[in-house]
Amino acid sequence: MIYVTLPVVVKDQGERPVAISTDLQATTTSEPGGRRIVWVEGELDLATAGRLAVVLEKAIQSAGATEIIIDLANLRFLDASGIRVLVASHHLAQRLGRALRARNSRGEVDTVLRLVRVAGLVDLPELPASP
Repeated sequence: MIYVTLPVVVKDQGERPVAISTDLQATTTSEPGGRRIVWVEGELDLATAGRLAVVLEKAIQSAGATEIIIDLANLRFLDASGIRVLVASHHLAQRLGRALRARNSRGEVDTVLRLVRVAGLVDLPELPASP
């Protein structure tokens, strides 16, 4: 299991958090059949994208990996840096003959992925047609 935490917290004299600028947690688990799941929580932006890239690269290149799932249920924010990581990870997985999928994107993160047409690249399910 890989666990990365990158909090940036500003505290006042009383040690209470005043502002949290950017944080990301990524945990990788292995399942039978070569499936690796990368659980992502927090904000994926310029400050954290490099770390997630390392976690995804290790998961994709790990011995016996056949399918890498990126769980985005707890991702609160995604910018162009995060999209770049997803696209680069997709290309790496493709070169190595592995499947890369994202699941559980919600809210603004899901909207961004679909607007920039990354949803198909990382195999997000299609939305049902509007009535």
